[in-house]
Amino acid sequence: MRTNHQYELMQLQNTEVRHQMIAEAPISNHPATQTIHVAGLSLDALDHAVALAGARVPGNSVGGRFSPRAPRLQPLTTQQIQQNVRQRQRSLRAPDPLVPPKGYQISRPEWPSDPSDRKSIMMSLHQAHVRSPKRVAKPAKPAERYYQAVKSLPVGPVPAQPQNAVQRLRFEVTTEQFALASTSCRKEDLLLPVAEHFSGSLRWRIRCCRIADPSNVVTEPQWSILDMSWPPNIFMSLNKQPLSIRRYSHNGKDLPTELTDFIVCGTNVLEVSLPDLKRESAKNRFLAVEMLETLSHSDVVNLVWETGPTPEEQTLDAIKARLRSCGDDDGIIFDMPDLAIDLADPFTSVIFNIPVRGVECTHMECFDLETWLSTRLPSKALPKCLHSEEVQCSCSTALEPSHPDKWKCPISCCDKDARPYSLRIDGFLANVRKKLEAENKLHTKSIHVRPDGTWYAILRTDDTSDTTDDDEDMPLAARANKGSAPPTSAARRHDVEVIQIDD
Repeated sequence: MRTNHQYELMQLQNTEVRHQMIAEAPISNHPATQTIHVAGLSLDALDHAVALAGARVPGNSVGGRFSPRAPRLQPLTTQQIQQNVRQRQRSLRAPDPLVPPKGYQISRPEWPSDPSDRKSIMMSLHQAHVRSPKRVAKPAKPAERYYQAVKSLPVGPVPAQPQNAVQRLRFEVTTEQFALASTSCRKEDLLLPVAEHFSGSLRWRIRCCRIADPSNVVTEPQWSILDMSWPPNIFMSLNKQPLSIRRYSHNGKDLPTELTDFIVCGTNVLEVSLPDLKRESAKNRFLAVEMLETLSHSDVVNLVWETGPTPEEQTLDAIKARLRSCGDDDGIIFDMPDLAIDLADPFTSVIFNIPVRGVECTHMECFDLETWLSTRLPSKALPKCLHSEEVQCSCSTALEPSHPDKWKCPISCCDKDARPYSLRIDGFLANVRKKLEAENKLHTKSIHVRPDGTWYAILRTDDTSDTTDDDEDMPLAARANKGSAPPTSAARRHDVEVIQIDD
């Protein structure tokens, strides 16, 4: 039988072996369990083994008669424990970037802000097949810019009210139109499909907009500036081909549905179903099939000139109507002495070269045609080529056509339709510019038009602020001929007689 001395000697040897393992093994702090692991053993197991051996480790409250070689195991502070718990909670809450956990909802601040945003691509991988293809120009005129705009509405706008039935809409595509369709195709040297465009190429798409007052008749210019708004549930198909809906949660905003690849020559049938009968958000919706045309820069300029300028007499009649306004409440007529018209382009702040405005615009101010076209941004930003300089790649460096929905009038508080088909050159302001150019007064800020059609120029502030003594001594008429405003005196203003009407 083993004596007590032999038994204690065996325990001492085992304890020394364990402490040797402790001294040589690395110490790691596991973030999940907050337990210190040494060579696969937890701290509790090691403390128990040391306690059985009766060893005493300096700094630890373990009884024993020996002090073997062992590291000092410092306990975690309360701050470290709380920090590790927060890191653990954040790691549990963070979803997988590709497949989020079940029941996880993406908050509104995490939604993409633009269809070209990387978030939009990651969040709409299930709709990668319906993303807009890359649009490249045929090598006819690669140096020119191209612009897209809604040319006509083959269908609508028609109301699309929720109902327990399928609504069928039909529209025709002629042989000439079908030959100009810009459909998607695959190139041999490209992995993704592209859509080739040229001046005069056509596209078809469907848009849904919400109108506050459905009793009003919506015209084509009014429809072209409305924002997209899909109902919560809508199902569509064109010629028995199902159509996908691209919503704002995946793309930053609701996007139109492309129809070009499903168009057939002749009659096309669009089927629409809105089953939301009890939802107010699904009401007051209107649908329209749009035909978009792509035009080159030179063709857009020629189109505006061929449409013809607005006659000078028409502009003067509108000015005279502005100068005489009537109040319905009191029946008092006010005659204004003149009407101020700003000549500065809203983008360049200098006088225009070709003054244009939309046919629906009610203001007298115009903007420059060339500047208006040059500020139209492409529908998608030019992707960065990842090939090295030594590789001869086929990546296109030409900009895509302009965004088809960015044609609102740039004049403040207007926002009317200003598509190329709606632009009109103002004949009166065009003649004003010619006269100012002949008099070397293109730095004119604005003009004031009188009721008889005559006008005088207002120079810029930096030109009129420097007055001299000679100017003070000049007669009033001479100072007016220099380009400044005519004197404001009681003689040139019409006396306004106020008539009080007794009840």
